[in-house]
Amino acid sequence: MNSSNLNIKKIAELLLNKKNRTGTGIVFVLGAGFSMRDKDDPSSKGLGSGWELSKYLGDELCMSELETLQRTSEYYEVVNGKAELIDSVKRYIKSNLVVQDSHRHMARLINEVGELNELIFTVNYDNLLESCYRDEFGTDLEVWKRGEPYNSKKNLYKIHGCISSESQFVLTSEDYYNVKSDENLMKTLYTVFRSHSCVFIGFSMEDQDLIDILFNIRKLNDDNTFLKHYLVIPEEGLNEWRIEYLSKKINIQHIALKSSVFLEELVDEFKKKNKDDQINGYLQDSINNLLGKNKEYPNELVTIQMIERSNLIQYDVERYSYLILFSQFHHKNYWYIFNNISFVQGVELCRYYEQVFMPNRDFKKSITNNIISIFMKGIIEREKEISIEKVDILINLLIETELPIEDSKDAIHRLFDFANDYQKLRMFSLILQHDVIDMEFFESIFFTIYVNKDAEDFEYYITKSIVSCSNKNKLATLSKFFETGFIRDILNLKICILTFDVNNMDLLDSKLFKPELSHFIEQINQEAIIIKDKMASLWTSPLYDGSNSVNSIYPLSEEVSTPEILNKGDYINSRLIIGKEYGCILSADRKLMTINLESGSPKIIDSVNNVNMGPIIATDHVGCATNDEICLYDLKGELLQTEFLIGERVVSMKTDTNEIWGLTNLGNFITLNEKYSFCSEIPSTRKHQYKDFLIFDSYFVFVTEQSLIIFKKLDNQMGDFIEEIDTTDILKVIGINNICYIITSRSISRLDLTKGSNYVVTYDLTDNIKSKPIVVESVNTLIFASNERMLRVIFNDSAAFHRVVYQGESDESIEELISCNGLLAMITKNNKFVILKSFGEQFKATTEINLDYNSEGYNLSCGYGALYITSNDVIYVIKNREAVINDEHVA
Repeated sequence: MNSSNLNIKKIAELLLNKKNRTGTGIVFVLGAGFSMRDKDDPSSKGLGSGWELSKYLGDELCMSELETLQRTSEYYEVVNGKAELIDSVKRYIKSNLVVQDSHRHMARLINEVGELNELIFTVNYDNLLESCYRDEFGTDLEVWKRGEPYNSKKNLYKIHGCISSESQFVLTSEDYYNVKSDENLMKTLYTVFRSHSCVFIGFSMEDQDLIDILFNIRKLNDDNTFLKHYLVIPEEGLNEWRIEYLSKKINIQHIALKSSVFLEELVDEFKKKNKDDQINGYLQDSINNLLGKNKEYPNELVTIQMIERSNLIQYDVERYSYLILFSQFHHKNYWYIFNNISFVQGVELCRYYEQVFMPNRDFKKSITNNIISIFMKGIIEREKEISIEKVDILINLLIETELPIEDSKDAIHRLFDFANDYQKLRMFSLILQHDVIDMEFFESIFFTIYVNKDAEDFEYYITKSIVSCSNKNKLATLSKFFETGFIRDILNLKICILTFDVNNMDLLDSKLFKPELSHFIEQINQEAIIIKDKMASLWTSPLYDGSNSVNSIYPLSEEVSTPEILNKGDYINSRLIIGKEYGCILSADRKLMTINLESGSPKIIDSVNNVNMGPIIATDHVGCATNDEICLYDLKGELLQTEFLIGERVVSMKTDTNEIWGLTNLGNFITLNEKYSFCSEIPSTRKHQYKDFLIFDSYFVFVTEQSLIIFKKLDNQMGDFIEEIDTTDILKVIGINNICYIITSRSISRLDLTKGSNYVVTYDLTDNIKSKPIVVESVNTLIFASNERMLRVIFNDSAAFHRVVYQGESDESIEELISCNGLLAMITKNNKFVILKSFGEQFKATTEINLDYNSEGYNLSCGYGALYITSNDVIYVIKNREAVINDEHVA
């Protein structure tokens, strides 16, 4: 998520704290910009800025030059007196009183949180917020005005005066001095601001009385427990250096939004969090009331009470919580339930449950035995006991809600016989989405339907069936019936999607199809686009693999979903290597494992043990090496090729399309694909111990303990020797295009392979970066982490220099870092996952997520439509939350 959204979520959480009187709360501090008209809309009416009021006063004095409001007010008081100054300001305000969107959204927020005490402090003189609230909700806010004894039971505090008061306006230097000299007020504001995070809205942050309070808080807290504050003002509303100063000195985070946009989003976010909080409260009350505080499983009677009450409860929130509760306990009692509730009641509960929960994928996954499938199974098993018309209801329930049918294969057979032709067509559409029907029965029921292929709805439901189907065998069966025509085109595209055949995955033109089919065509086209994107961002390219580089073309978004645990197990501490539909990793006992990237299900390839190099993926194959051999397997675990090792070991593996390459420490270069394996010796006049190699479009680069050896690459084979470059103490070599970056403990050197060793540019290191993350950014720049900082090293033709591009908190040392198509993903020492985006020369966080699972040594990888985090006992998957636009289409 971007930084504004992240801050809004945090502020909503603090608001909920204030409402519930738990933890740190929030207060809002409103400045002139909050009440101003929209300056971007020339036709808008209302109050202007302080400069506009200053001009208004200055025009009455016939001033030729514009001064600040404070200075003009002082001049006005000298000429006309203080009373006339206040009257003139009131005249200006009253002639421009127009309620803005910011007032309406703030009024909604006050109402949503329940008119909390000590919620809003303002330096504005107008009464627009009070009148807006009265008009919207028919009641008055409790307002404290400067000059009155302080009262902590008010909603709104006007600390610079109000147009409804005869005096107490804060305009001149003397007025500001009087405010700061008011000990009782300053102590009260100090106490409130010290115990709350503050959201400043519409401020230029020039009100010295408020700034002084924040500096006093920082000073007395020794900088340790100083809370984070927020400033809401558009990007162009304040000088960026001023924003940076406020951030460093008093911990103010900038939210670059208009006040009306910010408040509208905050209201929506608070309503979500408040509803979740209500649901949790109702759920806990339900558990205590129905089960007792010991939370034992309910007996049959209590379970029936829960069902009956869920159908009688008036409010959705409460009914929602009862259904959650029921879903947690139904597995012990469902047979009793089926014998004790009416058929209609069961159907109604199924319908309601489907409507509330099925759209929520996360909730659906969280329930081990879905309530709908259990109810449906029980009700279907009773179909012999009920009349034909009841069976008809059951068939329609299956069709309309598209309920899970995996556990009801025999009953589906029986129900199909009861169905009419129209129901059979719709049931077939449902059956095609689930692997519950054997192929013989599938062919027979489709033949029954195909007889009526000229029926009005045939094309609609067959198209719907194909688009939703994930069974290649069923689609192949349908292909026999449709040798030509538009249905065949849809079948071909769907089969290409399921087989990852990107080369033949041609999108369909929705304009060529009937209007009622167009949304299915858009759906299957979007699916094809997503698969193309997933396949385009696999970590299998020789320049972007999991061991040689951490640079990926995966289009990571600024805003991502909450991390989900894909799999728990015991792994070695390494990256998950990403292929199509599967990832590979080694188990803790060094066995080769594949992980299904959709379901998270693991598979151990038992035929290979003690893997010490790999895994690496090439198309549908996976390669690895042991002490004795280098092997190529398919994803089912079948051995395809092997090359035995005698007196040597594999030190590096790379992949290119469907081939695996391995390099041994003695310089043997091994190629494996599904048809053959081949071993050749690297020609050299010197004896070497080899460490690594890189593959470029036109070069092979081999890394030894003393040198780099460069060969020409021709037809994927080693060509002529080019040169050997002596160097020592090599830690890592990274490649991009035709550029090699050589990292030693003392330096980073850039080698242009097209020009040779005479064109090497070196950057000298002041710190050893042996174990620190490093990524290639471009052919001229790379980025590496140093504690909580990130440095960009920039190379030109003759020199190299660095710039600090990110500065984290002192306890957030960067432990892992990868580049995802321009954005950076990192993990810090305190297990925080962060996405960074470049803003000019600097990177700033757009997403920050604390990883709840308590593991150490996290590793990042990406591809196939997601980002993955692995440790020694867990694999997270993190998906983009919003569409990512690349050069061709939307992912």
